[in-house]
Amino acid sequence: RSTSVETEPPIPQWDLHLSGTYDNRNFLGGLRRLRIEERPRVIFLNEFPQIPGGGPRPGNMISVRFEQPATFERRTKLVAAAGWDFGPDPFANFFRHDISTKLGLERPFWHQHLLGRIAVAHDLYYITDGLVPDGFSSYRLPYIEQQLILDLRDDPRRPRLGVYFSFLIQESSKLGGYGSWDYVRIVPDLRAYVPLPLSIVLAARFALGALLISENQSSLLDQRSARLGPNAYRLRGGGAASNRGFAAAELGDSKYGGTRRFEGSLELRIPLGDQLGFVAFGDIGNVSDPGTDDQGRTNEASFGFNHLNAVTGFGFRLFTVLGAIRLDAAWRI
Repeated sequence: RSTSVETEPPIPQWDLHLSGTYDNRNFLGGLRRLRIEERPRVIFLNEFPQIPGGGPRPGNMISVRFEQPATFERRTKLVAAAGWDFGPDPFANFFRHDISTKLGLERPFWHQHLLGRIAVAHDLYYITDGLVPDGFSSYRLPYIEQQLILDLRDDPRRPRLGVYFSFLIQESSKLGGYGSWDYVRIVPDLRAYVPLPLSIVLAARFALGALLISENQSSLLDQRSARLGPNAYRLRGGGAASNRGFAAAELGDSKYGGTRRFEGSLELRIPLGDQLGFVAFGDIGNVSDPGTDDQGRTNEASFGFNHLNAVTGFGFRLFTVLGAIRLDAAWRI
C-alpha cells in the first residue's frame, strides 16, 4: 500500500537522462534491500519544452538506499540513504555539489493507515563556480526530521473517497558554528476526496509551509540566504503540483523562494472512460519573502493570505500502466 503522495519541490528545469539501477531485495539475506541508481543527465534550465539560449548543461546524480526490516521489532524498518547531485542549480545557472545523507526509522500503525518516520540527516551544498548571483551560498545543514502520514484513501493511485494528511517537521542547528542556520521547518498537507454521481470525484487540497529561522551564520552567508535559509529547503510554489497559473518556483514574491507558503486547490474529476479523464480546477496560493527594512533587518514574515493568486483552468488525464499523463491549461483571475 502506498502511503505517500509527496511531490518534489517545483523546479524550472527538465532533462534527458540515462538511468542504471541495481536493486537487490534480499541483500545479505533477511529481506534487506539495497538500491543503487546512477543517472547522467543533460539539463535544460527552463520549463519543458523550452530550450535556453545557452543550450543544455551536463549533470549527474547517484543515489544509494538501504532498508533493514524488523529493526528492534518486526514492524520497524531502518532506512539509510545517500545522494550526490552534481550539475547546475535548478534555480540559477551555476554549478554545485549537493551531497545528502539520512539515517532513520519508519514504522506503520493502525493497519498500515498511519506511517511514522524519524531521521537524522545532513546536506552539504557546495558551489563550485566563482561568480554566483546574490541569494545563493554554500552551506552545511545538519537536521532532524519527523513525519507522520495518515492515509485513509480507498485507492492511493486513483482515489474516489477518503482523506490524506502529511505533517513534516525539520529542526536544524548550527552545532556551535558547524551548521549554517538554527531553524524549524513545518510543512502540513491535507487532501480530501468526495465521490459524486456518475463516478465524478471532487478533490480538494490545502497545504501550508513555514520556515522559522531563529539564527544564522551571517558571516558565511549573503543577506538573502541569511533571511531565506538553505536554497534547497526554501518554500516555493507554482507548476503542475502547485498553483498551475504560475511556472515552477515563480509563485509569490521572489524567484529566490520564501519562508511562508500556502496552497489550495479544488478539482472536479470527470471520467471519460477507463483510461481518460477530464478535470476542471481552481487553484490559489502564495509564497512570501519577508524582505528587509531600511536598516537591513528582516521584516516580520506573513503568509500573505490577502494575495490569493487565484487561477482557474481545465485539463485531461491519460492513465497508463506507468502512471497518469497530465495536460493542464490555467488562466489567472
